[in-house]
Amino acid sequence: MTDLFQNVYTQVGGGCCSLIWLGLTIWAMVHTLSSRATVAAKVLWIIGLWLFPVCGLILWFFLGPRQQRVVY
Repeated sequence: MTDLFQNVYTQVGGGCCSLIWLGLTIWAMVHTLSSRATVAAKVLWIIGLWLFPVCGLILWFFLGPRQQRVVY
């Protein structure tokens, strides 16, 4: 019986991590598309986010296209 609970716990944890990854990737894609980068840069970033799930998000966070800040 403990194996059953352990399997369910593992599957739920993996599902939660997948949903978090999907949400962060979609968020990064939306921010990439709304940035002022060139179309080629946007396409490359989006491909990189999907091909390299963890590394792509980390690289995007530090090196990705930035939105221009509004100065009042």
